[in-house]
Amino acid sequence: MPGIQDRDMIPIQGGGSFFTRYLQDTFMRRNTFVACFSAIAGFFILSMMIASPARCQVPGLSSTWADNEPTIDGQFTGNEWDDAMHVEFFHDDPTPPHLPDDVHIYMKNTKNKWYILIDDLPDNTSEENDHVGLFFDCDQDGSTDDQLSMMLYRNETISKTVEPGWVLANWEFGFSSSPNKGETHSILEIEINITMDIEYNGTATAGDLNYQLPVGLENRTIKMMFYAGPLFCGWEYPDEADMDKPTEYFYLTFATKTSGIPGYLALGTVTFIAFAAVIFKKRAKTC
Repeated sequence: MPGIQDRDMIPIQGGGSFFTRYLQDTFMRRNTFVACFSAIAGFFILSMMIASPARCQVPGLSSTWADNEPTIDGQFTGNEWDDAMHVEFFHDDPTPPHLPDDVHIYMKNTKNKWYILIDDLPDNTSEENDHVGLFFDCDQDGSTDDQLSMMLYRNETISKTVEPGWVLANWEFGFSSSPNKGETHSILEIEINITMDIEYNGTATAGDLNYQLPVGLENRTIKMMFYAGPLFCGWEYPDEADMDKPTEYFYLTFATKTSGIPGYLALGTVTFIAFAAVIFKKRAKTC
């Protein structure tokens, strides 16, 4: 009579007893589970590798396509921004007397327009010197595009005396409640003329570009940063980025109407489906 070790060495044949079939089925389910888990893990690893290439140590964002074009009136109401990309962060050290709170940034675009909303919850005061700067490196050459960067003030007259890029934009500051906060606070809506057909040469002025921001380089991707002045609570995005150091800017990719699912997600989804199809086809044959 074989011992326990001998019985463990007995090969499992097809058919046979209920116990043997149970072992086969359990083994097959386990292999299927492991294969599916591996496919899912591989999908996410592949997605992360493609979505976050080596250069993207600085965070990257993707604007969404604007099916609903907002009214630039400094008001955040209704569903005007439901189709926008949304990023938020907690500003824990606003300029006094403002209190710590969240800052929300929304972005979306059409072929010719780029829309931005900044819901600045910490800013519970309204001053004409409230301002936000947008600094660009459209050709990604490591230098700030001074001819295109802009400093947008609540008092628009002041904007015309600083960075020249203000001519590309239409903007409006508001001071009211929003879906993110019931108390009154500062809100900024911006509309910027863009073109996806031109790559920036590093020297052209806004006038040379027909008053359009060129975003046609490398799959509609530019580098930029936001700077909020002290009266707008004093923050940067990315956090503590230096306007004079484009290496600290973030990558922003503009959407097209046919963009649909991001490429890395589509590739990962197709890969997962292919793995799953092969696995379950093999299982069907063995049952």
